[in-house]
Amino acid sequence: MAEWKLAVDVDKIINIMEDNFEATISAVYTHGNQVVENKMVQLFVPGATEPIEPRETDENGRVTADGVIIHTTAKKIVIEAQAVGYATRGRKDIILPRPEKKGRKKLAEIIPHVCGVDGDYSITFEVLNEDKSPASGISVQISDAAAKKRCRNLPPTDEKGTTECRVKFKKKEKILEASVMGSGISTWVNLFNAKGE
Repeated sequence: MAEWKLAVDVDKIINIMEDNFEATISAVYTHGNQVVENKMVQLFVPGATEPIEPRETDENGRVTADGVIIHTTAKKIVIEAQAVGYATRGRKDIILPRPEKKGRKKLAEIIPHVCGVDGDYSITFEVLNEDKSPASGISVQISDAAAKKRCRNLPPTDEKGTTECRVKFKKKEKILEASVMGSGISTWVNLFNAKGE
């Protein structure tokens, strides 16, 4: 009896900065010697900063996710794929390409720079080291204080120590907490909407 398989591969993975990586991930869906076209496959990547939506296999039975940003302190991760609606799964262990460790500076603060009005805001978060130099490659998490849950991980900070997000809401007020996991530093941002419900 022909076996259903999902073969997972990492076509490219590079270290961007510190605990941040960029990867191109693929999976090939087969049934025996035949590729499986036009089927939805979900990729699971630990530490991915954005969800990877299910995608359809092409004429070669392949799905590919380019430019996947991964933030993790782990030395190794397991990338998995599953055929949507079926039990067929595949996995691959990946040792992350880390540069030699150098002494890291201690993070000191997150400074929010807010621009916008009435429930539509753009926020730039600036992360600084103890010596006031910009901290690059840092993943800032923002959470809704009222909901008491993490909203999302922002892209890693650039060479200026900044990362951005856009926030839209219909209520009169929204309070966000921005933090760097494991550092103990955080800040609060109060946003208002004069037209709010």
